[in-house]
Amino acid sequence: MNVIRWQPPWSLIQISNNQWIIIRDQAARPAVLVRYLENKPDTPYRVVRWAADPADRRLFECFRSLETADMAVTVIDGEPDTGRTVLSSDRSPEWGRFERWFWS
Repeated sequence: MNVIRWQPPWSLIQISNNQWIIIRDQAARPAVLVRYLENKPDTPYRVVRWAADPADRRLFECFRSLETADMAVTVIDGEPDTGRTVLSSDRSPEWGRFERWFWS
């Protein structure tokens, strides 16, 4: 079986010096908002579920890099998937999320 690296459907969209939006299933609506936090050296990229009202945004997870944040955001029924399934030992947990969604 050949494994093809999954590519997100759209590139990250930078909206300020330290913020990006990630779009997935709905082209006209962000799935999540990513923000770089300098005071969190281990996991500086905080990902929150998108909502027009900032008070309605909820934490998805924090990541070490912008690329892993982008790979981790898959969408099932309008919400980012927070499930973790590691399908092979040489891949990070972020890949398992996509594979679980893809094969279900």
